[in-house]
Amino acid sequence: MLKADKFLRDAQNADGGWPYLPGGPSAVEPTCFAMLALSSPERGAEFLARDDEPQWTDALALFALSRLNCLPASQEKLVTRLLATEGKRVGPQTENELDGSLRGWPWVTGSFSWVEPTSYALLALKAGGHGLHPRVAEGERLLLDRACVDGGWNYGNRVVMGAKLTAFVPTTAWATLALQGHRDAQPVVERGLDFMEAELARRQSALTLTLAILSFAVFGRATGKCADALTRRQQDDGSWRGEVRLTALAMLALEKKDVFKLTTT
Repeated sequence: MLKADKFLRDAQNADGGWPYLPGGPSAVEPTCFAMLALSSPERGAEFLARDDEPQWTDALALFALSRLNCLPASQEKLVTRLLATEGKRVGPQTENELDGSLRGWPWVTGSFSWVEPTSYALLALKAGGHGLHPRVAEGERLLLDRACVDGGWNYGNRVVMGAKLTAFVPTTAWATLALQGHRDAQPVVERGLDFMEAELARRQSALTLTLAILSFAVFGRATGKCADALTRRQQDDGSWRGEVRLTALAMLALEKKDVFKLTTT
């Protein structure tokens, strides 16, 4: 992983953050994952602390700062912003089968609750010691309500206009990680894990392998074959596809997968 480590360190910008692609502007998401992969909170944490606009990445920032045990004041601010953010409730509809009264977290403030931002928020709040907050319990109910018929998770719905939507590995991996500690969710989580194993036997990408490894490791499933396949996809410069976010996540999957394991399990 020395080459991947160097790729990430070389990609860090002067403002302390990391871009999605080397040479680009710093952004919160790649900064959070790069900090976790390098176990390096210093300048990256300072970049996150300067971000004062509420957005979906607040959850990732809180998760990274809590895992690296830094900037407690910034963590408190992020918790407050996360708890003040909620997805828009919707009334009963004939187009889809979901409980629109449940509040999760949206991509954009005031819009519909989606699986990924809700999963990020649950992970962050649990990692930050707020796993017993009522919003966490409601977010967990939302994820359970949105589980697809085939066992995984789509982006936000399970059935639309009578059509059963297909699940995807990335959304399923984040949802399973977010449901850690919820004992009643274990059968649904197991179905999600089974879905990912079956899907990866048919098709793979660097991202699906990476996120599946992180989830499998937390729930005690074998990761060896996925890890081998992911390692073979590493490029000569040490990166995966030349992307900061993906390279950081791949490093976490291959070296520090337990960073996503919560004490609630």
